[in-house]
Amino acid sequence: MRKIKAVSLMVIAALLLGGCVKKDPDTITVDISVLGSACISLDGVRAAYSRWQEDNPGHSIIERESVGSNDLVSLAVMGADHLPDVFVTDSRTGRLLAEAGLVVDLTGLAPDVDTFTYGGEVFAYPVSVESASVIVYDPNLWEEGSMVGYDSQNPYSFADCYLSSLIIDDVGQDWLNHMVVADGQASFTDGVFVDRMDSALDLFNEDIPYESVTELIDAFVSGECPAVFVTGSNVRLLLKTVRTENSELYERIEFASLTNEGLPYGYPYGVFIRSGLEDDTLAECVHLASEIASFEMVAEDDDTTERFNEFVGRSDHSRILSQYFIYDFWYLAYEKNFDRFSAGDITAEEYASILQNFYEMYYIKLRIL
Repeated sequence: MRKIKAVSLMVIAALLLGGCVKKDPDTITVDISVLGSACISLDGVRAAYSRWQEDNPGHSIIERESVGSNDLVSLAVMGADHLPDVFVTDSRTGRLLAEAGLVVDLTGLAPDVDTFTYGGEVFAYPVSVESASVIVYDPNLWEEGSMVGYDSQNPYSFADCYLSSLIIDDVGQDWLNHMVVADGQASFTDGVFVDRMDSALDLFNEDIPYESVTELIDAFVSGECPAVFVTGSNVRLLLKTVRTENSELYERIEFASLTNEGLPYGYPYGVFIRSGLEDDTLAECVHLASEIASFEMVAEDDDTTERFNEFVGRSDHSRILSQYFIYDFWYLAYEKNFDRFSAGDITAEEYASILQNFYEMYYIKLRIL
């Protein structure tokens, strides 16, 4: 009875969010609203729309805007017809939609960047700036192994910077594989994870917390903190700020990873296409999705940018933890008891048990609805 009630509530939510199914075969519905917070210019994506419409004068675009982080999942309860034809979402939501058969397999069309590969098939074109968890430092003031600053209010700092760096080896990546596919062969309470989490916490607590990314960047620009650990779009934000406010520092900064084994790296957002489209419309949507994904930020063409790109290119890449499972899991993992864990009030084993409970409640159960 509870399950029926829960699904009914999701259907009601879907009706409120999505309205009626679009019937006009000459109109393609697009939702790119998530890119507003993904370090990409929406003007550039709309320029891609214009190019596509020049090539496809018989179709028009209706742009839909999401009203919440989970509304695509709510719409999906009603079926693929209620999803936008082309949409951008995070890799975690994309996995749920792919496993439900609600998005198109793009294997052979879209590049395989791992983040959007589910069950050996590729389901999205990567879009937005890639994420890398990297230490940016002033070589005049910092030595490898010394303390670094980090944004203590970013809920992903611990998982994406520290923990992702310590599960980079084959054993850690094998553990993550089992957790992502939820085959029951691994758990957050496994020693391989608990030990790495303990080690990550030691490093985390030895470093220097700042109350916001703005405070962290200001400390780096001023020389107060000669090395900072940043992830996601904050890497680009840091570089842009240093370039503007301290050009001498910008010209000499270098990059490092937490360990010598590799760099946490991946694409958080992708362009997906809903299933159930007629062949002609599907072909147009594939063209449109590839156009959107081909948009690239205009990067500064300078020695520092080249050094960063070379560093990323020569590093072995491992996966960034927050790009897996679902939003609710990582939000609760941070909000519930992380402060107690970081303060030493609960052990790594106890915190791992809490994570396992959230994983079973908000990942396993959602996958089988």
